Amino acid sequence: MTERGNRSLRFALGPVRSFVAQSRRTRDLWSGSFLVSYLSACAVDAFEDAGARVVLPDVTDDPLVAAVRAVRRGETVARPPEIGSVPNQLTVEADEPLAAAHAAQQRVVDAWRRITEAVWEVLSPAASHGRDPRVIWERQLGSFWQIHWAVGGAGTLARRKSWRGQYREPEPGDKCTLMAGWQELSGHHRSTERQKQDAFWLKLRHTLGGFDLNESERLSALALVKRLFPSVAQEAIGWNLDTVHWPSTPYLAARPWLEDVLTHGGSELRDEAELYAMWVDEEASKAQAREQGANRIRTGSPDVRKLGFLVLGGSYLFKEDLGLPDRTPLTDEAADRDEAAELLDGVYRKAAAAGRRSRPSPFYALLQLDGDRLGKLFEGSRDRSAASEALARFGREAQDLVASRGGLTVYAGGDDLVAFLSLPSAVTTAVELAALYEEKLAAVIDENARATISASLVFAHCRAPLRSVVAEGHRMLEDDAKDGNGRGSIAVAVWKGSGVTARCVTTWEQLVPDWPPAVGADLEAVSHRIGAVTSSLRDDEVSASFLYGQREVLTRLAGVEPWHPGLIVELAAGVEAEVLVRAELARARDKDPDAVKDVARALTKLMEPGHRGDDGLSIVLPGRLAFDPLLVARFLSVESPGETP
Repeated sequence: MTERGNRSLRFALGPVRSFVAQSRRTRDLWSGSFLVSYLSACAVDAFEDAGARVVLPDVTDDPLVAAVRAVRRGETVARPPEIGSVPNQLTVEADEPLAAAHAAQQRVVDAWRRITEAVWEVLSPAASHGRDPRVIWERQLGSFWQIHWAVGGAGTLARRKSWRGQYREPEPGDKCTLMAGWQELSGHHRSTERQKQDAFWLKLRHTLGGFDLNESERLSALALVKRLFPSVAQEAIGWNLDTVHWPSTPYLAARPWLEDVLTHGGSELRDEAELYAMWVDEEASKAQAREQGANRIRTGSPDVRKLGFLVLGGSYLFKEDLGLPDRTPLTDEAADRDEAAELLDGVYRKAAAAGRRSRPSPFYALLQLDGDRLGKLFEGSRDRSAASEALARFGREAQDLVASRGGLTVYAGGDDLVAFLSLPSAVTTAVELAALYEEKLAAVIDENARATISASLVFAHCRAPLRSVVAEGHRMLEDDAKDGNGRGSIAVAVWKGSGVTARCVTTWEQLVPDWPPAVGADLEAVSHRIGAVTSSLRDDEVSASFLYGQREVLTRLAGVEPWHPGLIVELAAGVEAEVLVRAELARARDKDPDAVKDVARALTKLMEPGHRGDDGLSIVLPGRLAFDPLLVARFLSVESPGETP
C-alpha cells in the first residue's frame, strides 16, 4: 500500500468510557473527560504540524487545540481552557497519512508521559513506604491507552478496532477503591500488611492534603493521575487548571432551592439564612464551609450571588448531615451541632412561611447527549467542512445554553455533551439542546436526511455513587435511547437511595408535540408533556394516590404483575386508556368526565411511548403504555423548588 493517493485517515483514542465513568467526585468526572480531550488535542496539533488537515471535528477555533499549539510554540496561553472540547475520534486528510498517524500517536504518548511524570513527582515522597510502587506505576500507565488508526473510508476504523488488541494480564494484589480491577499503588496486601499499607496512604495523604485523598481511598496509578493532574497542570500541560472549583453533588442538588428562596423568600428569610451562614463560617474552616465550585454556576441575581448562604458547602444545607462530622466537619467538634440544626430549621420555616419549598431537594440531574450515526451523516453531507463547522458551533452554543439554565458543562466536543443540569429545568434544557443540534446541522446535511441526537437524563440522589449514576446514564443512552428506541430519543430515570425507581424512553417528537421548539426562548415557552403533567400535579389536579391506583389498574388489565421500572404494558383490544383514565379521574375528584378530559388526555399522552421506526419517523404503537413517565412527573412536582400550592 502506498501512502499517496489514500488521503483519508481515521484516528481514535481509547478506552474512554471506563476511564471517565469511574468517578467518585464531580471533579473526577471532569478531570477524566478533560484528560482524554487534551490528548486528542495533542493528536490534532501533531496532525497539523505534519501538514495534515483535521476535517472532523472542526478545530479552527477550538480553544483547547489553540492552547496546545501555543504551548508547543512557547507562547502564553491567553485564555486557558478548562472544558474538554475535542472528541476521541478524528477524521483527517493527509498526503502522507501513515507518517501523520505515527506522528500523532507519538505526540499522544509523549503528552501522557509528561502528565504521569509530573504527578509522580508529587507522589514520590511516599514511594519508600510502598512495595515497588514505581513498578505498578509503569505497568498501569505505560500501555493503558489504545490508539487505533486506519487509512480509508468510514468503515475502516471499525474494522481495525475489531482486530485482536493487546491482552492485559489481570492485576495482582489489593484493588483500587475507585477504578475496579486495578491494583492500588502501595503494593501491600491488606490482609497481611495492613499497617504498611496504611502507612503508605497516610504519608500520601499528608503530602497531598485531605482534599485530594480521603481516608477511605486507596487508589491505582490511573485513578491518582486522574485525581491529581490538575494540581500539576502547569508542569504537565503548560497552563494552570482550577483544581478545586467543582461543586459537589449535594450542592448541585441544593442550588435551585438556594436561588429560589433567596430570590423570592423575602428579607426575613435572607437575614435568617445569613445568620446560619455566619455560624458555619465561624465554626468550620472557610475551605470546608464554603462550596468552592459555587461560582461556576452562573445563574442568580447579583444581590443573591453575594450572599454567604448561596455559597455554603452543600452538606451544610441538609439538616440530616449536620449530625455527621465526616460530611459537615467543624474546626471545634465541641461546637453545638444542635444549635446549627436549629438555625437551619429557622431558614426552613421562613421558606415555608414565604410559600416556597421548605428545604432543598437532595436530587440533581445528569445529562449525556450523543449524536446519531454521525459518520454516515457526515459522509452524506452536502459540504463536509460546513457540517464540521456546524458541529463546532453546536458545542460552543450548547455550553452557553447549559450555563444560562443554571447547569454546568463537564464536556462538550463534537456531537457529545455531558452536563449537570438544574433539576427544575433539566427536561426543558435537554429538549432545547436536541433542537439546537438539529437546527445547526439541518442546513448542511443532505436534504433527505435528518440529524438527530439521543440523550439520557438521570435524576439522582446526591448520595448515590456518582460512577454508578454515570454508568447507568451511559447504558440508558446506548441501550434504551439508541438501540432500543431507534435513536432520536431521550431516556429518563429517577435514582433514589434504593436505586432506579422509574425509567422511561420516548422520542423527542412524542415528548414535545410542537417539535422542534424555539431554542433559547423563555423557559415557559418550551412546552413538553412531562412539564404539563408536572404542573397538574403541583396544582393538585391529580393526586399521588390516583396515579398509583391507575398503575395497579393498568398493569392488571394488561395481565402483567408486578410493576417494575421501565415496564411497558399492552392493553387488550378494545380497552381505551384515555376513556378509562378520564372516568377514574372524574370519580376520584367527584366531577363530570368532561371537566377532567384535558388532564386525562395529558396523562394518557404522556404514558404513550414514542418509538422511531425504520423510516426515521416517530410512531406510537396502539395499546402500549408506560406508567413511569407519570412517576417522573410526580417526582419533579415534589422535588422542584418554587411556590408551594
